[in-house]
Amino acid sequence: MTKNFKLVLALALAVLMLIGMTSALADAGHGSIVINNAVTGHTYTAYQIFSGTWDSATKKLSDIAWGDGISATGQSALETAYSVTGAANVADAIPNTDAGAQAFANNIGEGANLGTGHTGNLSGTRYTISDLPDGYYMIVDTYTPAADEKGVYYARYMVQKVGTATLNNKADKPDVEKKIDEDNNLSTDTDRVYDNTANIGDTVTYVITSRVPDMTGYKEYYMDFADTLSKGLTYDANSLVVKIGSDTLVKDTAYTLSVGEYSATTGTSISVHLKDLVSRAYEKDAVIQITYTAKVNDAAVIGNAGNPNTVNLTYSNNPRKSGDGTPDNDNPDEEIVTGITPDHTVKTFVTELELVKVDKNNNETKLAGAVFNITATEINKVIVTGQEFVESTSGTYYLLTDGKYTTKAPTALTRSQYANMPADTENLVPEKKYVLQDYTTESVEKTENVAFQAVSDSNGVIKLTGLKEGTYTFHEVQAPDGYNLLDDDITVTITSNVNEIKSTENATTFAWGATGANETESGSGKFTFNVENGQGTTLPSTGGIGTTIFYVAGSIMVLAAAILLITKRRMGNVD
Repeated sequence: MTKNFKLVLALALAVLMLIGMTSALADAGHGSIVINNAVTGHTYTAYQIFSGTWDSATKKLSDIAWGDGISATGQSALETAYSVTGAANVADAIPNTDAGAQAFANNIGEGANLGTGHTGNLSGTRYTISDLPDGYYMIVDTYTPAADEKGVYYARYMVQKVGTATLNNKADKPDVEKKIDEDNNLSTDTDRVYDNTANIGDTVTYVITSRVPDMTGYKEYYMDFADTLSKGLTYDANSLVVKIGSDTLVKDTAYTLSVGEYSATTGTSISVHLKDLVSRAYEKDAVIQITYTAKVNDAAVIGNAGNPNTVNLTYSNNPRKSGDGTPDNDNPDEEIVTGITPDHTVKTFVTELELVKVDKNNNETKLAGAVFNITATEINKVIVTGQEFVESTSGTYYLLTDGKYTTKAPTALTRSQYANMPADTENLVPEKKYVLQDYTTESVEKTENVAFQAVSDSNGVIKLTGLKEGTYTFHEVQAPDGYNLLDDDITVTITSNVNEIKSTENATTFAWGATGANETESGSGKFTFNVENGQGTTLPSTGGIGTTIFYVAGSIMVLAAAILLITKRRMGNVD
């Protein structure tokens, strides 16, 4: 028995495809389907499920029979699903709602249930399937991605009767963005950058953003944010916060968090999985924001390679499947229906300064033992390579009361200038001796005071590793053996082009700059500079107490001369 079949509207196309459609009278029993905003590379195939005659007056399909787009297997599947027999009875059993049309299409599915299909052509963003006989069609989106292709997604099934119809493909797939929040102002995007510079020990705030997609047609929706911190970054436990819109999500209720163990090779992995997105009915396009902090550690990569932090998003991409992005527990070979975004990476850059003490007349001669007080505009930690004075019974250095060191032993006249002298004033041997040896600290905390001291090593080098942009001042307090103190401080200002590239991810090559220093190699982001010392006559060799000796000796000579003069005058008066 033939029954009228009313046009069923709506079933979207694309990860989320909303139908906007207009129906018009088809000429000579044929029509076309035009899909706006079609995705390049995708093929949209129309399968005629029911054939019939379009009545332009009643705008109904009559004389319903099975079309050539459904196989005998598909016909049987529909009859079983609706507990009726025959094409007309199946058509009559379909609820006249969007949900009814979606369920109908899902009952057909793909593969063996389908028969002959009709494809079309893409022109710009319009995909047109022409010369379609009157009937009721289901449209299936197919696409074969490259092996490493990102951002893949598929359309929901669409059903439409011809006449002629125009469908608006409102493709909606999520993406993800990552930035560094320089001022920790999480309420605005003003101070967020893709790259920054930092000291070892600095805390960096990361902000990951996405949005709630249109999840129409999905039973479940899967979003997993996979974040990777490189080895130079240490994740701050319990710092992660997830928000959707103005709501702060509860861990293990609305999302799950997995943090991998830190590896000195690969760093740390973090996974944030949003749960039950469909059932929670979040507003479409609501902002998803994930924030956390990490510290720059001693393993930070120095120079222009930077310390990357990378995120990507895995998401449900096929509403025609289970939609949750995971295989069926009973069938582990089931297709995993997810797409993945390209990686998004931000970088934190760290630099180093290397001061090399050299002879003024011969720069090839490197000078050990120069002591500098170093100040910085801002610093948390620094790895110092240089020399240090270490107490040792075999040492050849003595500590002076002014904090300097000398290799000259004390005398009765200079005894008071030495530290660690015994209580016995007749004993001129200090209780402690020191050796000067090369060293590299693992990490020196500088949080309370930005001033610290370093000594040039056997190669004349003082190296400070783990610095950010800023100004660093070197004040020489003790010259190398046989050399005079510098007359002026050395000031080095480190700059970068981070502010120029803050607004565009990977917009240009990161570049450092410094006044008073030359890069060790082009583009390395590491700085070295020579500091020249001239030879002098200051004694002892380290400049500790040499002039004091002459002052004392001179005073004794003046006093002796005065006594001699007075004595002679008195002797003259006696005569």
